[in-house]
Amino acid sequence: MSQSARLIAFRCTTCWHETCAPEHAMGGETPCVACGATVTVPEPTPENLERGRNFQAEQAAQQQAVAQVEAAKKPASAYTRPTMHYASRIKRLVGVLIDAAAMFAAGFVGLVLAHFYEPINFAETGSSDMSSTQAILILFPVFALVLVQWMLTAESGRTLGKYAMFTKVVLENGEPPGFLRGVVMRYWVTALLGWVPFFALADNVWILFHPEKRCLHDLLAGTWVVDA
Repeated sequence: MSQSARLIAFRCTTCWHETCAPEHAMGGETPCVACGATVTVPEPTPENLERGRNFQAEQAAQQQAVAQVEAAKKPASAYTRPTMHYASRIKRLVGVLIDAAAMFAAGFVGLVLAHFYEPINFAETGSSDMSSTQAILILFPVFALVLVQWMLTAESGRTLGKYAMFTKVVLENGEPPGFLRGVVMRYWVTALLGWVPFFALADNVWILFHPEKRCLHDLLAGTWVVDA
């Protein structure tokens, strides 16, 4: 039956149940949906056409409600994690070494700046003999590099070493880790746990046995290192 066809609502002369038929069926016969008796479709009137429109609206609402219930019964689609190409252990190791070399270079730059500010006799001068300005000059490049590394990790999942090795840190959905997981969990919490005996060793050895090439700090942060 076309949804645009007007319906005539009328009652069965046998059981008095209300039924409907299309307007073009006027004068014909149709079985009652309740008792099965043959009923003649009456001529359309404003009253029975209005009841027919109400019947159509009720039927549409019932069908929509049934569809919603059926949709709710269907199980939600299972989440599928994006395909990840895990970075090799060698690439991860070289990336760490590059980051360590960058940190050493930043410390060396700071030492040079402090020496130019006031010459340091490395054979005789101890740390207690350095001025506060010299200490700041030595530490400033190191702290600046650390902040840059943290920012890069949070926003793109990459440090200088990971940029060089074309790898990056991601979450399960493939997105960058953000500050909480990328910095707080991967760096700060791991540094605190480093005071636990053998944690640092276990953290680095874990990657040798994990099928997804993850360290303990990856598991703690819920991150993966993949090829970029």
